[in-house]
Amino acid sequence: MEKKYYERLDILRILLFISILLYHLNLIVGGYLAVCSFFVLSGYLSVKSSLDNDNFNIFKYYYNRFKKIYLPLIITVFITILITSFIKDANWLNLKPETNSILLNYNNFWQLNANLDYFTHYISSPFTHLWYISILIQFEIIFPIIFIIFKFIGKHINKKLPCILSLVLAISSYIYFIYLTKQNMMLGYYNTFSRLYAIFIGMFLAYFHYYIRYPMTKYFKDKYSSLIIYTIYLLIMLYMFNTLKATDNLYCLYMLFISLFTCRIIDYSVTAKDEKNYIINTLSNITYEGYLVQYPLIYIFSFYKLNNNLNNTLIIILTILIAIIMYFSLNIKHKRLKVLRYLLLTIILIFTINGAVIYSKEKDHTKEFEMLEKNLEQNEKLMKQKQEEYLKNKQKQEEDWQNILTNLDNEEEEIKKMVTNLPIICIGDSVMLGAINELYQTFPNSYIDAKVSRTDYEANGILVNLKNSNILGNPIVFNLGTNGQCGNTCRDAILNTIEDRHIYWVNVSNDNEVHVNDDLANFAMMHDNVSLIDWNSYSNGHTEYFMADGIHLSPEGRNAYVKLIYDTIYQDYINEFNIKKDEALKQHEEELKKQITFYGNTLLINSYKEIDNYFDNANYIINENFDYKSLKDEIEKELKNNNLTYNIFLVFDSKFKITNDELTELINLLKDKQVYIIILNTNISNNNQNVHIIDFQKKINNNKDYLMADQIHLSDKGNKELIKTIKNTFNY
Repeated sequence: MEKKYYERLDILRILLFISILLYHLNLIVGGYLAVCSFFVLSGYLSVKSSLDNDNFNIFKYYYNRFKKIYLPLIITVFITILITSFIKDANWLNLKPETNSILLNYNNFWQLNANLDYFTHYISSPFTHLWYISILIQFEIIFPIIFIIFKFIGKHINKKLPCILSLVLAISSYIYFIYLTKQNMMLGYYNTFSRLYAIFIGMFLAYFHYYIRYPMTKYFKDKYSSLIIYTIYLLIMLYMFNTLKATDNLYCLYMLFISLFTCRIIDYSVTAKDEKNYIINTLSNITYEGYLVQYPLIYIFSFYKLNNNLNNTLIIILTILIAIIMYFSLNIKHKRLKVLRYLLLTIILIFTINGAVIYSKEKDHTKEFEMLEKNLEQNEKLMKQKQEEYLKNKQKQEEDWQNILTNLDNEEEEIKKMVTNLPIICIGDSVMLGAINELYQTFPNSYIDAKVSRTDYEANGILVNLKNSNILGNPIVFNLGTNGQCGNTCRDAILNTIEDRHIYWVNVSNDNEVHVNDDLANFAMMHDNVSLIDWNSYSNGHTEYFMADGIHLSPEGRNAYVKLIYDTIYQDYINEFNIKKDEALKQHEEELKKQITFYGNTLLINSYKEIDNYFDNANYIINENFDYKSLKDEIEKELKNNNLTYNIFLVFDSKFKITNDELTELINLLKDKQVYIIILNTNISNNNQNVHIIDFQKKINNNKDYLMADQIHLSDKGNKELIKTIKNTFNY
């Protein structure tokens, strides 16, 4: 029997594919809805093609699905791994466990457990979009069994029952979707059964068409009339894809509506048999491969600073080109193109094998993050204990606060004590939760409420509860945004709740992924009682501040993070109480002369722990990419802000290049400071009395074991000698 061809279904598939691609490129806001339509289409076509096949064979079905769905998936995964291995800056932390979840078809649950938010376009992985394929394959695994049962029921019991059962499954699944979404948006979005409602709707439509009738055929026998309505439906769908945001309150209804709306489009797509349009059919055939490769391409291009329009154009072109090559290699059997096809298959096989080898050797960071999770759990227990203490001491803290305000004599040390004893309210996510020990040490009277994966939306509810309990202190520190941000309405509610209290909002260090810092900066500029704590700038270049994910804090990072919070609040109170800076500076002149700032690159990074053990109160400004200009800019910035310490150490390895003239310019900037210089493999000289050049290179030349095998980083022995040299030069 000749297989019917429906051109309108191909057009629909192409439109859905383009909408998802544009959504991933941040060009439209509602492209996520196209996934629901794809689910409907998958359910419909699976049932329809199986019903049209009089000799349905479960093993042949699995073979065809393996070839159509799983084989391109494997190829895409391993070639992506191969390509990303050549990208120096790619920080794909979960390559091994994430790839395992894709190969074993549970990526949707893996992403759920990994707390990945699809709607913030978290682009730390090229496989963020493959949750959809996992759900699709899970469905394909169970579908033949469901189909055989439903076919038996329709043939031997009642032909309407498959329709009814499919509809019951769809309703049950959607109710479950609503239930999970109310608990957590991502819980509903990634769960398998909660997303199958769209597929069940598609199955219902296919059974309805097969056992009952094609609805539109009865009313629109004229092909052109149905084409007009079909076109109108497509335009409406495009409008929805361009306007319906996932952050809207009606998000769940949008997803149901688009699923039902897709059924109407399918109705108008199968009203007439068409002659095959090979261009449209080819574009439709490659949509699956195109879906697979689009996000890896977006991920790869994110590491290259291209013009946005050029970037998007290249991604679109390469997506289509690669999809055509993959589809042609795996599916097109043409005698004249046989050699070309085998050549492409060979190249694909070589790339795939190499990617698989890299995957097999990749380190799994799961245990590292399990340790982090345990640490967070311990911190959460400590937090609860401290909250109880806070409630008991709240009255005393208020009295102490009033006494400090009354007796303040504008001395810096008194303000430091005052800031330390403030009844600060801290509300945050896992970043803050990881640093609560340091926060309680710095602010012993604080009340901290931090939780893993917390978003801005939860903040006002916490504030209202504290306010109703009469324990809402002042000021309030927020560390929210890494997991998504709320809009102006949400923030206005926060401002209404806190009344005249002051907010300090810590911005995020992963802003290339979540894009919230500009909004936070604008929010702070618009409100006098909101201040921005610029953790993103402060931590820039300080890789030692972070764990492997570049977000959660290392021990050094927690100290720096809390120090920045303290310093920001402290600086505000300095300004607020108009301290007599000149008198304070005189009183503390001798103490200031003991303060040290270390500027350095990888040499200082490598020796940081050993140096910090001795100079535990020093300030460290480390940037492995420091050059003369950036170092000068950093020093000028500190001078302008009056933050530069009396003693300055410049500790740089051989990668840092500076001329004597440039050094002279730096020393002129630091003419009122004591400057200690260690720059390896650089011939520098200066006769200024405030400049102390430490020739550590000479010691390295006489002791080759002071360097590691790369001849750049110091060995343990070299680090110990460096500390000894610095201590002998500067009597701390």
